[in-house]
Amino acid sequence: MIVSWNGILLSEDEVRVSPFDGGVLRGEGVFETMRADSGRIIHWSKHYRRLLASSERFGFNVPESSMLQDEIEEVLRANQLEEKTVRVRLTHLGKILITAVELLEQESPFRVGLSSYPINERGALLGMKVCSYAENMIILKESQMNEMIRPNLQGNLCEGCVSNVFYVMGDEIRTPSLENGCLPGISRERLLEKMPSIVEGTWPIDTIKEAREVWLSNATHLLTWVNELDGRNLGQPSQLFLSLLDHLRTVR
Repeated sequence: MIVSWNGILLSEDEVRVSPFDGGVLRGEGVFETMRADSGRIIHWSKHYRRLLASSERFGFNVPESSMLQDEIEEVLRANQLEEKTVRVRLTHLGKILITAVELLEQESPFRVGLSSYPINERGALLGMKVCSYAENMIILKESQMNEMIRPNLQGNLCEGCVSNVFYVMGDEIRTPSLENGCLPGISRERLLEKMPSIVEGTWPIDTIKEAREVWLSNATHLLTWVNELDGRNLGQPSQLFLSLLDHLRTVR
């Protein structure tokens, strides 16, 4: 694959990172995972805003938005991905790495469990999309599920390992508020803009076991229907879910 390493197109095996790099040694870096359709990044301005906020904490300078957009488009063209649906990752370790691969369909049925490993809602990394994702990856690997929903230190519903959580109780759509330790997800933000009636709040994690519908949002797959939660079959996607997914696919 052709990647962009600090603004220069290289084949993946030409990238050179110092063995003393903080990102390699300690996970000191930030990243954005994005979706591109037909050569265009969805919700780029929101991703760029979050990248700026996270990079500032590490003291990383970020190039202008238009410059990064140009570099992403160069990577898409170099890999002949302009007409595909693509997963783009921008990793900032002080230098910027941009990669792009075709986005694969998610497994179906989509099975989700509830994790006992808590998220620290008072941690120094709150709200930052940092490269230190090992804990989430271990939780997922050991669970053999498609996703695991985690509580915070208070035992309240927080988020999945790679997604934000929405659920339907009666006629009410709910999602944990950011104060619970959730990452401020881009698709999450778009859904809240679309439906101001969605309730942000705090609930014990076990509350979700009684939900009529459970959805997961992230930047690449936008919105995912949970077919099975903690062993309970939730059936097939509702019309409400499908309409919101269609909205996320079309807005820029």
